[in-house]
Amino acid sequence: IAQQALRTGQEKVVKVHLEDARSALDGMLGNPSPDEVYVETNCGGMMEIYVEPYLPPDRLILIGQGGKDDVEDGLVRMGKALGYETVVIDHLPVLNQDPDVLLTDLDYDLNNFDFKEADSFVVLTKGERDVPTLEILSKHDVRFVGIVASLQRVTEDVEQLRRRRVAPAFLESLHSPVGLDIGAITPEEVVVSIMADV
Repeated sequence: IAQQALRTGQEKVVKVHLEDARSALDGMLGNPSPDEVYVETNCGGMMEIYVEPYLPPDRLILIGQGGKDDVEDGLVRMGKALGYETVVIDHLPVLNQDPDVLLTDLDYDLNNFDFKEADSFVVLTKGERDVPTLEILSKHDVRFVGIVASLQRVTEDVEQLRRRRVAPAFLESLHSPVGLDIGAITPEEVVVSIMADV
């Protein structure tokens, strides 16, 4: 039951019936519910056990270009405030708050990253690194990939990815440009729109 809760991420209540040997055996054979357990004991009665999985926080991974980026900085702050483990892959970030993990190798090979299904990636590479970064991300099963870019740049990036034979399913799932349409103008508003999308 605990392993199932860890797999699904869902809490549950399990009823444990404390019965004599015969009643416990009858209960196990006659009740197919996985949420009820019959235990051989002469205590009698029933207790409920609340099973809540403890799962590590989802990760928000930001792939930056180096230098001051108010959106990247705001995403670190808001990601942390919302309970995400924040990971920044950026050779020279300018941040007001430290992310949980910072990878600053100039030529960091994203292929070496430990991808997880619950990961959410926001790409802030601003141009020439867009396509290689998205191509690597397309090969991994992650929850969310979005790119901060203009519509024109997104169109060009997607066309290049098509020429590189990136899976159509990835291109359809790509949040580009990332962020819900809330009329965002300021960096703070853009951050809110991106996190709402994530």
